[in-house]
Amino acid sequence: MDVIAFREEFVGEYDRFSRSSPASGRMTSIKRAVDAAYAAGRFRPAPLVQLNPNIEPGGWIDALVSDGTLDAELTKRHE
Repeated sequence: MDVIAFREEFVGEYDRFSRSSPASGRMTSIKRAVDAAYAAGRFRPAPLVQLNPNIEPGGWIDALVSDGTLDAELTKRHE
């Protein structure tokens, strides 16, 4: 499962839903408030990424990418 693509799809659907309220389309003050909340990151803050200290070592990212376990995009983010 591509969790990054899943998150982007989920966030996109939520954006469309939250901005589709009939009131937000008719009342500019509500639309401005919703737009301001999105701009400030209050609707979707940065995702929380944590490491589990109990996880067992599984190898280096480069090795896991070369054997196909991880996507090659991961090496680009760690250069």
